[in-house]
Amino acid sequence: MSIHIELTPDLEADLAAQAAKSGIALSDYIRTVLLHHVAPAEIRPLTLTPAERARAFEEWVREFPYRRTKPLPDEAIQRESFYRPDDE
Repeated sequence: MSIHIELTPDLEADLAAQAAKSGIALSDYIRTVLLHHVAPAEIRPLTLTPAERARAFEEWVREFPYRRTKPLPDEAIQRESFYRPDDE
C-alpha cells in the first residue's frame, strides 16, 4: 500500500536527519516509526525485517541510559576494594 503525505519542510528535515543518524533510508525510517507507534507490541517484531530489527536494537543501545554515565575506575573493581581491613 502506498500513501502520500504532505510534510512541512522542517518535519521532513528532522525525519531525514533521524534517518541518516540511524543509517537507513527516509522511507524505511518513517515505516519503522509508524510501526513503533501504531502497531501493537506483539506484532512489531513480526513485521520488521531482520535488518530493521538490528537497526532498532542498535538505536536502542545507543540511547540506553548506562551509555551516558562514566565507567567505574579500575580501583573500584579491584579485589582489594571489595574488602575492608576489618573484614579479615
